[in-house]
Amino acid sequence: MSTVLIVDDEPDVLRLVETVLARDGHQIVTANNGERALEKAREDGVVPDLLVTDVVMPGLSGPMVAEQLAQEIPGLKVLFISAFEDRQVVRRYVRDAGYELISKPFQIDELSTKVRQLLGGAASADAGDGVPRDGLSSKGQHG
Repeated sequence: MSTVLIVDDEPDVLRLVETVLARDGHQIVTANNGERALEKAREDGVVPDLLVTDVVMPGLSGPMVAEQLAQEIPGLKVLFISAFEDRQVVRRYVRDAGYELISKPFQIDELSTKVRQLLGGAASADAGDGVPRDGLSSKGQHG
């Protein structure tokens, strides 16, 4: 089972991503800001296999969290989720650093598929819960 640390300052997005990835069989740890994410890793001993983080957040941004955690956790995979597709951010943190990005609003199946790809198929694409994996999105969420 893979551990996924999800960081987003918008409660609805945080819950959506948490629900989807937990149903896919991942162990989930959440944080509502970058500072709390670092605390969970450093003080609570959470060692995620994957960091799923919003890009733009108050305080520490997603790229700042990713940069710090990647130095401390060898092999950490990172997936950014954002409604903003700033070319500089995409170039620096996605393409140049080898991280991935999905744009809000995203489809649930897109999130599941991307996470599964990043983790090398570590969790099931369909946990057998009867929940459709397409047609639902985080529309209306910003960040």
